[in-house]
Amino acid sequence: MADGGQIGEEVSTSGDITQSYASLAEAQTYFNNRLDSDDWDDASESDKTKSLVQATKSIDRLNYLGSKTSSTQDRQFPRYDDSETPQDIKDATCEEAIMLVGGATISLEREASKMRAQTFGAVKTVFDTGMASLHLSAGLVSSVALDILHPYLRPPGHVDVIKI
Repeated sequence: MADGGQIGEEVSTSGDITQSYASLAEAQTYFNNRLDSDDWDDASESDKTKSLVQATKSIDRLNYLGSKTSSTQDRQFPRYDDSETPQDIKDATCEEAIMLVGGATISLEREASKMRAQTFGAVKTVFDTGMASLHLSAGLVSSVALDILHPYLRPPGHVDVIKI
């Protein structure tokens, strides 16, 4: 890789080279130490790989503090003078990937967030649907991933002005 270890793995799918912040081995180690990882454990290796790549693409769409280590690198990380992707970014990639491999999509999650009330027997729960979930607004299906990424993100509405 031209940028020296910035991405966890290169995966060839249908002749295209795509990249993920976390390798399959790193993701497997992450999920070996996490509760409720059945969706990951039950997925095929191909689906795991695809979910990691898709998670990386979603994470790369966010607006981060600072600048990339190299102006020629494809991905958002590493940043500043780092030579490797921070573990938090790999963890967030895994959290987004498990939601994807479990069948979550932005449109399904947005539709589910519109539910106003749910009844189980004599218990009725009413939901406030006035505000979209922050993770969905950011383009992620995992709220946990967004929580992990939060310290790396610019404040909403932040714009850098560059004098030319």
